[in-house]
Amino acid sequence: MRKAVTRILLASGAAMLPSWSGPSLANGEERKVASASGPVMARFWELDVEPSQLEAFKAIGAENLEASVRREPGVLMMHAVQLADAPTDVRVLEVYANQSAYDAHIRSPHFQRYKMDSATMVTSQRPVPIDPILLCAKGGTIAPGDAPGLMVRIAVIAVDPAQLDACKSLLTEEQEASVRLEPGVLMLHSFQYADDPAQVRLLEVYANREAYQSHLKTPHFLKYKTGTEKMVKSLELLLAKPILLAGKASQAGSTACL
Repeated sequence: MRKAVTRILLASGAAMLPSWSGPSLANGEERKVASASGPVMARFWELDVEPSQLEAFKAIGAENLEASVRREPGVLMMHAVQLADAPTDVRVLEVYANQSAYDAHIRSPHFQRYKMDSATMVTSQRPVPIDPILLCAKGGTIAPGDAPGLMVRIAVIAVDPAQLDACKSLLTEEQEASVRLEPGVLMLHSFQYADDPAQVRLLEVYANREAYQSHLKTPHFLKYKTGTEKMVKSLELLLAKPILLAGKASQAGSTACL
């Protein structure tokens, strides 16, 4: 199961996107994942949902995600997705400004209500400790009904540990350029497992399949693909369906990376 959360407004097949609040990232600039008040805190959840409760779970989950991002200044993004070939397999990526923001979140009324209501719906859950590599988005929040053509993927990447730093450098350069230069690339969020840093995951969101196909032909993607060919030990691309993709929105037309 896989969840990811961020909202994006689409019109006439093109992305009309308010941007996710956060510092912009200049081309080639390196940025430590941190906010003004301390390190960003990220959490990744793998959930299994009772099949008969799936639709109810999605409804209360989306409600909690939307309320968290809208009401809590310290909740930067919450993305929830289900695997296309295993709909009860859900993944959730949560990003908070710092530990204090997370502590405030779990005390919030909307989270407490979600926790109580979902208790009998989730058959298993596994928190995966992660470290963000680069989080890039045009910003805002998108529900599935707002963008029926949305294409969402989770890339499961195993990297040669000896070449991890070089691979991450190429990856972050490609992420930033893709979100900044391509209207149809809505977000690219990368992170690594804290207990196995060579296990890298990438949440990709495109306005539609055409935007994805165009992305594959860009110079920055081809540079990344060629440069990492001998660094990547294995790659699995999993199609997903958004439950809700929720992120802060700010100035339209800008791109933010953490």
